[in-house]
Amino acid sequence: MKKNNAGFTLIEILITIAIIGIAAAFAIPTFLDVLPNWRAKSAATDLFSNLQLAKLTAIRRGTDVVVTFSGDPDTATPCQYQISIINKTVSLDDYGSQIVFRGPVQGPIFPRYEGDTPARPATWTLTFNSRGMIVGNAFNTNFASMEYGDTDPGRTYYRAGATTAGVVQMQRYEGSAWK
Repeated sequence: MKKNNAGFTLIEILITIAIIGIAAAFAIPTFLDVLPNWRAKSAATDLFSNLQLAKLTAIRRGTDVVVTFSGDPDTATPCQYQISIINKTVSLDDYGSQIVFRGPVQGPIFPRYEGDTPARPATWTLTFNSRGMIVGNAFNTNFASMEYGDTDPGRTYYRAGATTAGVVQMQRYEGSAWK
């Protein structure tokens, strides 16, 4: 009678587990380094989609739709935005505890950023009118920037917003300019 020896030996299984462990040791740190940028991009992408929703709702209903941004990472006030009429509130904490509204450079970037002139308020609004255009913008900028809230200069910033003409855009900060 012939004996059938199907299966794996203990040495083959141990070598396979060792190879998987070595691969994981290289992959996990890389994944953890990329994860914050994915979270910030996800938050900005969702804001982009919600701004388009607000614009289209304003056009469809023939009325103003207000998107209200609030929060200040410097005072630990939670960052969130609300869309009037459809009663939608999005908290940036949903994307991870360190995603906040903040820009990479000083100047005309929402919200308040240390050293901004003029100082930005902790709450601001974008209003889409019935034609889908932005109205009543006192700061001449309509973008909310997302940042992973740490001090690593290698982090990528994303922002989503609308021009005065109502064109909704998403941009990424690359070194010295928004693209």
